[in-house]
Amino acid sequence: MSTLVEFGTLWRMRTTTGRGGGRVGRPAGSPPNREAILAAARTQFAERGYENATIRGIAAGAGVDPALVHHYYGSKDQLFAAALRLPFSPREVVPQLLAGGVDELGEAVLRLLLDVWASDPSGGVLVGLVRSAISHEVAARMVREFFTVPDGPAPRRWRLTEPAGTPGRRTYADSMRLDEDQRALLSKARIGMLAISGRLPLVNPAAFHFGGDALWMTTSRHAAKLALIRRDPRAAFLVTPERRQRGHGVLLQGMLEAYDPRSVRSQVRAALQGPGFALSLAGYALKNVAFIGGYLMDLPRIPADWWPHNRVLLRLRPDRVGLVPPMRTPPAAPARPAGVPGQVAAVVARQRSAQLCWQASGRPLLASAAWALDGPDALAWLPAHVPGPPRDDAPAALVLEHHHPIRPTRMVGLCLRGRLVLEPAARAAIEERYDGPLPAEGTAVRLVVARSTWWRGFEVRSRPAVRPAPAPARVR
Repeated sequence: MSTLVEFGTLWRMRTTTGRGGGRVGRPAGSPPNREAILAAARTQFAERGYENATIRGIAAGAGVDPALVHHYYGSKDQLFAAALRLPFSPREVVPQLLAGGVDELGEAVLRLLLDVWASDPSGGVLVGLVRSAISHEVAARMVREFFTVPDGPAPRRWRLTEPAGTPGRRTYADSMRLDEDQRALLSKARIGMLAISGRLPLVNPAAFHFGGDALWMTTSRHAAKLALIRRDPRAAFLVTPERRQRGHGVLLQGMLEAYDPRSVRSQVRAALQGPGFALSLAGYALKNVAFIGGYLMDLPRIPADWWPHNRVLLRLRPDRVGLVPPMRTPPAAPARPAGVPGQVAAVVARQRSAQLCWQASGRPLLASAAWALDGPDALAWLPAHVPGPPRDDAPAALVLEHHHPIRPTRMVGLCLRGRLVLEPAARAAIEERYDGPLPAEGTAVRLVVARSTWWRGFEVRSRPAVRPAPAPARVR
C-alpha cells in the first residue's frame, strides 16, 4: 500500500507544473527519500525556528512535492518530532560523562554539547531545538517530552482523559485555571497528601510548593514511591484547610515527573524549562524554609538515603482540579490499629479524620473521611458530592497521620491499602466512635485491608495484613 501511495505521489510530481511551467520536484531518476526530507527539515528548523518553518519550504529544500512530506510524516508536529533524533544515544554517552565523577559532570556535559554543536550537520539539530523551543510552545513541549522518554522501546502512554469519540487520544493541559481561594489555599498550606497510582495506591504526606501551574516536592531516590512513579506516573494531590478554617479542599490530578540531579537527561530537561524552573525551586525553598531548618536540625538522625545528595525533585503537572467537600467530625474515641509499633498506634488512634484514596478510571482520587476499625479492616464515611464516588472492588488506601510543623523526624502515619466494598450498614459502626452525628448524606465503605505501611520519621515499614484463620468446618 505504501508503495502505491508513493508511486501515485511521484506520478503527480511528474505531471504537475508550476506557474512558470517548470516541473515541480526532483528530476526523474532521483527519487526522494525520508533522509532528504529530514535533512531539509533540520535545516529549516535550525534557520527559521518551528513557527516560521513550513512544509512547503521543507519540501522545496528536499526537492520533493509537499504531498510526499505529508505522506511520510503527517503534520509539521510529527516531522519536528522525527527531526529531534540526536546524533548520539544518551544511553551510550552517559557512562562516559559519569566516568570522571559527579564533580566533573558539568564540564563533561558542556564539552559534549559544544562538540555536537560544532559538528555538521549535528550542530544544526541543536540550534533548531533551542530556537524552536523558544519560538513556539508546542515545539517546547515536544522537546520536553523527548527528553522525558528514555531510550529503548516506546513507553506506555497514559491517558489522563479520553473524550467520547476519540479513543486512545491523550489529552494533557500545560496549564489550568484556579480561582483566588484555591490559589490562596495552595499558597498558604505547606503539607498535602500525595497519592500515587498502582495495583494498590500509595498515599503519604509531602511538603510542597505550587508555582508555574505545577506542584513541586522532593523525595529520596531510594524511596519506593519513585519506583511506582516510573512505572505509572498518574497521581493526585489533596490540600485541605486547617481544622480551624472553613472551606473546601483542593484536589489536583495529573502526571508526576522526576528530576534526578545526577541524571544528565534530567539536567537537560531542567535547562529546557528556562528560568521558571529555577524560580519554582527557589519558591519551594522559601516556602518550606522552616521545614528545611528542622530537617537540618535532625540531619544526624536521618538515614543517608534521605540526605540532601540523595534527594530527587518531583513535579506534578495537573490537568484537572476539583473541590473536595470538608469533613468536620466531632470528637472521637481512640481507635488503636493492631500490628504496628505502640508509638505509631497511639498517635494515629487519636486522629478524628482520615484521608481516603481510591482509583476511578485509572486515576487516584482523595477525600477526607470519618473512620473506624473493624478487626483488620477499616470503615470510612465519605461526605456527599465527592468527585468520582468509589465503587465496589476499587483499589484504595486509608491514611492516618500526624505531621509536625517543622520536624520531619516526628511525622507519624499509617497507610492501610486494599480494596473497597460499599457497605451502607457500616455507618452505624462508624458513628459509635464519635460523640456526635455524622453528616446526613454520604457513602459508607469497608476497606478490606491487604497491606499496611507505617512510618515514624524516615523509618518506613510495610507488611501484609494479618487475618484470623477461618474456623475449620465441623464434621458430622
